[in-house]
Amino acid sequence: CSLKVMAMKDARTIGKITDQVISLEFLDLDDVTDTYVGWLNDPEVNQYLEARFQVHTPQSMCDYVRTIQGNPNIYFFKIINPQGQHIGNIKLDVNRPHLRGEISLLIGEKDQWGKGYATRAICLVRDFAFSSLGLRKLTAGCYSVNPASGRAFEKSGFLREAIFQRHYLCYNTAVDRWCYACHAL
Repeated sequence: CSLKVMAMKDARTIGKITDQVISLEFLDLDDVTDTYVGWLNDPEVNQYLEARFQVHTPQSMCDYVRTIQGNPNIYFFKIINPQGQHIGNIKLDVNRPHLRGEISLLIGEKDQWGKGYATRAICLVRDFAFSSLGLRKLTAGCYSVNPASGRAFEKSGFLREAIFQRHYLCYNTAVDRWCYACHAL
């Protein structure tokens, strides 16, 4: 995807990253709503997330957000749709010594699935990571039984570099992990 990024400085300084459709803003404690916590506890939303193995509460999520906010190597954004609604999150975990980062995301609002917002969010974080943070490589992974996630990464310029066979248990069945990467030009 080739999205024109309208704001491309360190997001901690400018507060958000945006394209023509969505924006990414740093997630803070005010964003830990019952709706957000509900996403993480919804079996349909969390079925391909490692977060499904615990019950989330407003307190546990506030504690998590505080931890993230205190880590200068993690960029944790909320995804805002064109109507201004917080529909999901995307996280970039930076490994500075190796100039690489790992992306993970979720679209929590089920009525927003399939609209291309994940792809746009990945593109924005990709461009931010390469242009503003000077990273050389980004990685991501998904369950093989979640091909929509894989397509979002592929549409964002990521290539599947590896398959970890029978890596996860999903519904009591061993499934593969698809490993993706994107390199700075």
